[in-house]
Amino acid sequence: MVRLNAPARGIPPALYTPDEFQAAADALAAGTGPIAIDTERAGNYRYDDRAFLLQLRRADTDTFLIAPEGHRDAVAKILGPVINGKQWILHSARNDLPCLAWLGLHPGELFDTEVASRLAGFRRPSLLNMMDQLLDLQIDKAHSMANWSAYPLPKSWLAYAALDVEHLIELAEELEFLLEEDGYLEWAEEEFRHIVELFKGPCEPEEGNWRSTKGMGSLRSSQQLAVARALWFDRDESAKAMDASPFAILPNKTLIEAARTLPDSYRDVTRLPQFPRDRPGAAEHILKVIDNALDTDPTTWPDLHGPAPSSLPKQLWKNNFSNSWSSYQNVRDEIAGEAEELDLQVDLVIEPHALTDVFWAFVHSALTHPGVEAKDSVNTSTRKLIDRVEPLSLSWLSPTDIEPALATAGVRPWQRRIVTPILRRRLFP
Repeated sequence: MVRLNAPARGIPPALYTPDEFQAAADALAAGTGPIAIDTERAGNYRYDDRAFLLQLRRADTDTFLIAPEGHRDAVAKILGPVINGKQWILHSARNDLPCLAWLGLHPGELFDTEVASRLAGFRRPSLLNMMDQLLDLQIDKAHSMANWSAYPLPKSWLAYAALDVEHLIELAEELEFLLEEDGYLEWAEEEFRHIVELFKGPCEPEEGNWRSTKGMGSLRSSQQLAVARALWFDRDESAKAMDASPFAILPNKTLIEAARTLPDSYRDVTRLPQFPRDRPGAAEHILKVIDNALDTDPTTWPDLHGPAPSSLPKQLWKNNFSNSWSSYQNVRDEIAGEAEELDLQVDLVIEPHALTDVFWAFVHSALTHPGVEAKDSVNTSTRKLIDRVEPLSLSWLSPTDIEPALATAGVRPWQRRIVTPILRRRLFP
């Protein structure tokens, strides 16, 4: 195994100005073949997950490291005409394409070496492991969590960043050969097209959702949720103004515990877990936000249930509709068996949430029609929850509805060809 500490042709400089971007774009435009791309972000240090470094390379060009901060419009204007619509090679593209789309950069075609590695049967598809397994090269991942918004970027970080794309084209070529041998290349291409489609249009950073905060489900009253919501929005506003990570302003554990215990004194606030003692005035500010939230009209406090789910919680499903639950488990087992035969991880054959949503859509449709399982047999609270569920829309359940329902849930054609016959057998024995 060869350990790589620096690119073969030396460490490329970071490019910070539009003139430097133009020189890089001209060199890339003169190159041929797909473009290997990676990004470095600073989500643990900044408000959002925007890119602070772009790494770009073609087989017959040098590697270019573009630092877009301060000139983001210029990046889109200069790089867009050169790389948009071309074939890109990325590793785990879903992580990088959002911040590239924010810059107005979009692939025409894609080869994702992480997805390809999984379809080729590798259980540890990290870039580090795949470089080792297929190219006998070892790269260092020590700076993956570094603060890439720093200026200037240290040379050791630039070496690390350049190595992420130095051999990415070779890796893609090796994986393409393996996929073609296994007969899975067409499946991979469907996956790549699906990912391109997800990020094809104009894109902005997604707004956060206070209800998705880790630990929110532990709160048991609308009053607690009102406080959690107020703290979350206050934190978000401060983080955005400071361009800082929200978790550096107020850790989730502190936020959730403050909402759960409703402290009303300086002493109690400062005893909250992970309380930010290095922030002057933090305790007084948290107390003020809590007081203001508690002073609001209780009719404006959040609903305990939150947004309508797309399926019934699994324990309620199991307890109240045992027949369909058993059938659902049998479907899962059959799909797992098919995945094992294909030497694929089961979530590649169908994502768990998609299977659950589609199966429950048929169960829910049956509940509103005669037969299958009677809705009236459940208790009032469960019936109310069922009424809140917003499943995939089905006019009525029939064997021909299965494939369109899977398509609506985002299941790709190659996956549908595997899953549809199993669902037909179990839903319509």
